[in-house]
Amino acid sequence: QCKENEFQCANGKCIDIRKKCDRRVDCNDFSDEANCECQDSEFRCGDGKCIEGRRRCDGTADCRDYSDETGCACKDNEFRCGDGSCIDVRRKCDGTADCRDYADERNCSCKANEFRCGDGACIDKSRQCDRTPDCRDHSDEHNCPISGCSASQFRCGDGRCIDISRKCDDRVDCSDFSDEANCVSDTCRADEFKCKSGQCIRLSGKCNGRKDCSDGSDEENCCTAEEFQCRTGECVARSQRCDGQYQCRDGSDELECRTCQPGQYVCANTQCIERSQRCDGRFDCTDFSDEADCDPAAGVNIKVYPERQTIKQGQEVVFRCRDEGTRRSQVRWTRPDDSPLPPQSTDARGRLTMPNVQLEHGGVYLCKAVGVQASTSGAQKAAFLTVQPCKYPDYCAPLP
Repeated sequence: QCKENEFQCANGKCIDIRKKCDRRVDCNDFSDEANCECQDSEFRCGDGKCIEGRRRCDGTADCRDYSDETGCACKDNEFRCGDGSCIDVRRKCDGTADCRDYADERNCSCKANEFRCGDGACIDKSRQCDRTPDCRDHSDEHNCPISGCSASQFRCGDGRCIDISRKCDDRVDCSDFSDEANCVSDTCRADEFKCKSGQCIRLSGKCNGRKDCSDGSDEENCCTAEEFQCRTGECVARSQRCDGQYQCRDGSDELECRTCQPGQYVCANTQCIERSQRCDGRFDCTDFSDEADCDPAAGVNIKVYPERQTIKQGQEVVFRCRDEGTRRSQVRWTRPDDSPLPPQSTDARGRLTMPNVQLEHGGVYLCKAVGVQASTSGAQKAAFLTVQPCKYPDYCAPLP
């Protein structure tokens, strides 16, 4: 039971009564913003949320149920999706699904002088098998005839040929860095550090928090007695070890920590919560592990693949999500607190594609079942992304 000055959410949670109908979601099930009266200048979404009237039929979904973009008349330069929403006509057949029902990517065909990528996009045929990926899925460089390099050349991992003298010259010439991989030297210069493997790196790469040696030996024995060394090499204050907050990029400062009291549940990061909070439809562990592997309810069982990824800065990331329960709900990707996805991200049929990821894009991404309350067990699943700094910034840009 909630107090007189509190509002009880549909899932039983109690919040300050002043947070009811304040146009900010405080209940995990959004019940604090349901059945609220909207002003004359506002539009009422299907779930009861109020938005500014000018945002109705503006081409951008502001309501969670997309009701502000349903039943709108499309302009001459717009394409009408199957659900009635409108998108710019130039986004029709561009290889990216912009309509919720994917109507903008159906019945598309490429010209005779074009190659159709695996995702439906069209590129000029002359760009097929040119050793440079032009399709987002790189399908234009698949099943290409193999041509060897000459005896005076080195073949990069991507098939490109460079002069053999550029192999192991401490300058990256291959887009996949293969010309600078597995390079060994008997002696290193005075301004270089010798890795255990024999590889030479710049002295500034020693103890900089990044593994510049292929064996990671440049990040060993770097921390003081007052510091804890993360498995990725960087140092954090020992007082921050096992404090429930991640300071290491790989979260190793929160591993192998204390045990919990009887009646408590141990999160994957060793945080302690009440056992009653396990599988209650709300994330209480900071790593979201308390809602993992729960018995699905209402036929909903959201799964993400993979659950964790570690990738270099500037590369492309793909997460996939689907409802493996009997309900087979549509899914959508978001971030905690509904913060926006990284720029140029696309969410189509549960496939989240994020090109050119940066360090600030690391963290948690949530896949949710559309039309199912977040408090329902199995209705959402978390994926974790770790972005590592790029060693050679000039080569971190995404492939064209």
